[in-house]
Amino acid sequence: MNALKSLPVILLTALTVPASLLPAQTVEDSTTVVAVEVPVHVLRDGEPVRGLTVDDFEILEGRKRHRITGFEVVDLSHIGAAAPEPADAAAATTETPARLPMSSRRHFLFLFDLSFSEPSAIVRARDAAKRLVDQNLHPTDLVAVATYTSSKGPRLLHGFTSDRRQALLAIDTLGLSQRVRPVQDPLGLIFGNLEGAESDDGGFESPGGDSLAAHLQDLARVAENLDRRHYQQRIQALSASLADLGKLMSSVSGRKHVLYLSEGFDTSVVFGTVDRAAQQRMNRAAEAGRVWEIDSEERFGSSREQNVLDAMFESFRRADCTIQAIDIGGLRAAGDVAAGNQRASQRNQATLAGRQDSLALMARATGGEFLYNFNDLSSAMSEVLERTGVTYVLTFQPENLKLDGEYHKLKVKLRDGVRKARVVHRPGYYAPQPFAATPAAARRLAAAERVLGGDEGGVVDLAVTAAPMPAVGSPVYIPLALAVDGRSLRGGTEGTLQAEIFVYAIAADGRVRDYLSHSLAIDLAKVGDRLEASGLGFFGHLDLPPGAYQLRSFVRNGESGDFGLRSVALEVPDFDLGEPALWPPLFVGQPGSAIMLREDLAAGEAPPYPYMARGQPFLPDLRPVLAGDGPAAVHVAAYGFGDEGFEISGRVVAAGGESVDGVELVLADPVDVGEGRVEIAATLAAGELPAGDYVLEVTAANPWTATEATAASPFTVRR
Repeated sequence: MNALKSLPVILLTALTVPASLLPAQTVEDSTTVVAVEVPVHVLRDGEPVRGLTVDDFEILEGRKRHRITGFEVVDLSHIGAAAPEPADAAAATTETPARLPMSSRRHFLFLFDLSFSEPSAIVRARDAAKRLVDQNLHPTDLVAVATYTSSKGPRLLHGFTSDRRQALLAIDTLGLSQRVRPVQDPLGLIFGNLEGAESDDGGFESPGGDSLAAHLQDLARVAENLDRRHYQQRIQALSASLADLGKLMSSVSGRKHVLYLSEGFDTSVVFGTVDRAAQQRMNRAAEAGRVWEIDSEERFGSSREQNVLDAMFESFRRADCTIQAIDIGGLRAAGDVAAGNQRASQRNQATLAGRQDSLALMARATGGEFLYNFNDLSSAMSEVLERTGVTYVLTFQPENLKLDGEYHKLKVKLRDGVRKARVVHRPGYYAPQPFAATPAAARRLAAAERVLGGDEGGVVDLAVTAAPMPAVGSPVYIPLALAVDGRSLRGGTEGTLQAEIFVYAIAADGRVRDYLSHSLAIDLAKVGDRLEASGLGFFGHLDLPPGAYQLRSFVRNGESGDFGLRSVALEVPDFDLGEPALWPPLFVGQPGSAIMLREDLAAGEAPPYPYMARGQPFLPDLRPVLAGDGPAAVHVAAYGFGDEGFEISGRVVAAGGESVDGVELVLADPVDVGEGRVEIAATLAAGELPAGDYVLEVTAANPWTATEATAASPFTVRR
C-alpha cells in the first residue's frame, strides 16, 4: 500500500511537454441544473412491493407537484443472478440497471457507543457486527464504521466503502492505534494496512476480548460515579454530537441505516423518573406541602435535554438516516444466555427500562427499529434487509432553486391504483450551497461517494492512461499519466489555485487495493496563462496484484469544488505465469509548455521511467489532436507475446463503434527490446477523415501461443 503518496502542497517546476496534451477549449454559457434523487421503499404487510412504474408515484413539495424526470428500480434479489424474463411490458420497465446509482445503494453505518455501554457488551457487539458484514450484507451495500465517546464525540473511523476487508478491520480494532497501522487516505476509503493484520486463514489477528475489554474498561472508569447533572451533560453531549453526525451524513446520497450499538442512556434524567417508589415519595411530599423535598427535574425531566434530543432526531431525519437501535446488553454469546439473564435480573430494573426506552425512542423518532433480547444480530437485521431490498429511485429537477443550502420538505405519494401500501422515503433535500461553505468532512465524503459510484462526468476535463510493467512477484508496477485541462480546472479562480488529484484502484469485489493522492497550489499570477493554454500533466504509479480493476481518477478545484472523474478498466496480468499485456497505443507528443508534476517518491523508491521508445524517453500525448499537417507518431508496447509469430494490426473506430476509412495507419515491424518487451512504432495521419472524435484500436496476437489482446486510445480530428 502506497501510504506515502499523500503529498503536501508542492512547488511547480517548468518542464516541456506536448502543447496538444489537452483539447482546445470553447467558452460557453452554463446554467446550474440541480437533480434531486429520492430513493423510495414501498411496503405492504412488511414486505417490499414490486412491479411499480413511474406512473404510480408523485412528488410534492408543499402544494407544488414536481415532474418526475428519472425513474429506476433496483431489486437486490436480481443483482448477481440472472434476472427473470418480464411477464409483460410493464414489468420490463423495472429491469435492474447495470450500474447501481449511489442513491439506491444501501448505506450501513455501524456506530459503537463506548460511553454508555459495558466493555464486555462492546466486545460481543463487535463480533456480531463482523458476522453481519461478512455473511449477510449484499455485495452492493456500503459500510462505514464510527465510535462515540463522551470525551471525543463521534469519530468516523472509516467512511462508506465497498471494501469489506477494510470495514472488518475498522470494526475489529474499533480504531485502537496499537492494533492497526493506519493509512492516511484523504478520502477514507482505506482504513488501515492489511499487511500483518491478516491471519493465515484470511481473517485478522483480532485483538482478544480481554485486551479490548481492558481498554474499554479504562474508558468506563472515567464515566463512573458521576452525579445527576454530569449525567445530563453527558446525554446533552451525546445528542449534540450525534446531531453533527447527522448533518455530516446529509452529504451522502441515499438512505443511511445507522446501526447504533449501545446499552442506551437512562431516560429518567431527561423525561423524569420511572421509579414507582420515587414517584410515590414525591407525591406524598407534594400532598403534605413539602415542596422542597421534590426535585422537579427528577420528577418531570429536563426540557433542555429534551430539546437537544429533538434537534438530534431532526438532524437524522433531514439527512435521510434511520437509527436501528440495538440493545447490546442483551447480546450474548452461545452458552451465556442463563448467565446473561441472571446479570440482567440483578440490574436496577428502573434504570434498565430507562436505558431501553432511550434506544426505542431513537429508533421510533427516525423511522428505525429497536432490536433487543436477541443473540444473533444477523437474524435481528433480517427483516430490515428484506424490507430495503427493493428501491425505487425517483429524480426531479426543482425550478428556480436558490443555491443557499436551505432545507426543502418533500412528500412522496402513491396514486390510487396502489392500495394499503406504506411509503418510506427521504423527507426532504438540501439545496446546494457554495463549495467554500461546505465542511471539510462533508467534502471528503462527497468525493469518496463519487469515486465509489464511478459515474464519469464533471466540468474538469481530464484524460488518463495506465498500463502494467513486468515485475518479479506481486504487486505489479502500474505507471499512470493524467492530463488535466487547465481552463476547466481553473474556472473562475484567481490568486492561488488549490487542487487535488485522487486515483483509486477498485477490484471487482469492491476492495480498494491501492490509491494515490496529490495536493498542489498553483500561483496563477505566474503560470496562469500557461495553465490555461497547455494544461497540467501528472505522472505517478500504483502497485497492484494481478486482477481486474476500475481505475477511478478524480481531480477537483479546492476553491470552487469543480471536479472531473474518469473511470478506466485495467487488467493486471500475472507476469509470473507468462500472461501477456498490451499497452494502449500512446501518441508521442511534441515539446510544449504545460505544467508537469510527478509524485514524490519515498527514500529508496526509484521506479523506472515507463515511457521509453527504443531506449529513448518520450512524453505521451493523452489527448492528441490530428489535422492535415502530417502524421502523428504512435508507440505500442507489448509483453509476453513472444517475438516469433507475433502479429500486430490496427484500425480507427468512430463514435458508433464501426471501423472507418480515410486514415493512413502505418505499423512498423515489431522489435524485441529485451525482458519480454516488444515495441512497435506507428504513424497515424488524418487523411480525409472528417472532424470529430475517434479511437485508435490496436490488436496484438500470437497464433503459436494462442494469445491475443486489444487496447485503444482516443484522438480528435480537427480541421
